[in-house]
Amino acid sequence: MAKSLFEFFQWSNPKSSALSEEQTFFDENASLFNEPLSRYNDPTSLFGLIRANIVLLSLKNREYLFHFIDRLSEENLHEEKTRDAIFERLPYFLFKGKRIYVPTFSPQVNEKLYETPWVFKAFPYNALMKDRNSCLHYPFDTYGNLPFSSLFSRLVRLDVQKAPSSVFYHMGFTTLFVIDDQGNLEQEIPLKDEGLKSWPPEDLFGKLVLVMEDYFRMDKIAFLDHLEEYQLISPTFHDDAMSEILARQKKQEKRLLK
Repeated sequence: MAKSLFEFFQWSNPKSSALSEEQTFFDENASLFNEPLSRYNDPTSLFGLIRANIVLLSLKNREYLFHFIDRLSEENLHEEKTRDAIFERLPYFLFKGKRIYVPTFSPQVNEKLYETPWVFKAFPYNALMKDRNSCLHYPFDTYGNLPFSSLFSRLVRLDVQKAPSSVFYHMGFTTLFVIDDQGNLEQEIPLKDEGLKSWPPEDLFGKLVLVMEDYFRMDKIAFLDHLEEYQLISPTFHDDAMSEILARQKKQEKRLLK
């Protein structure tokens, strides 16, 4: 049975997360998952692992911040130098101009955490410290794909003009990820098949942008040709993928003739 082009990519060029930073981080911190966020506890795919780790890092940030808020006095927390020292090494991203350190919290709670952390020592915000399952948000429903563009992941966002979804590249997995504005995976495209003799090609990111412009034009032939031309896939892989496209086209034509 002829596969779709991207089914062929993933079937013929599978990538493994074994021994990766992402897998190690997940294994060390998966116990932080709780029932409200269990929907993200799915490391069975590369994208699932990356997304799971964003949630875990959010929960790890929360525990780090709550640790200091619990132990420092309200007077200490009012000191700007103290607050700077607490937050300086934590990953965050900007959402509507505000720093988000804990994507599993709402923007309003994040604003309180960063600007007035002492309020968590008293009601009503101390309830979040007492009950770790309270007031949790699904981060991608709230923040879309912004967490993928930040230090919460090792993805690199590509500047593909006029694209309806965002494109990211992972250096370790040598894989492209197309992620929509709601943080959902649209497509996963593994590159660097076993037939390539050298990696990476010169101007890697510039070439990735060009091939993804083909992707969004839905020009599969140009997409494949440019991948080979830019040495992102091998000639053999290109030819095999082209055969899959032609076989699928013939099958569709036969259906139309019936």
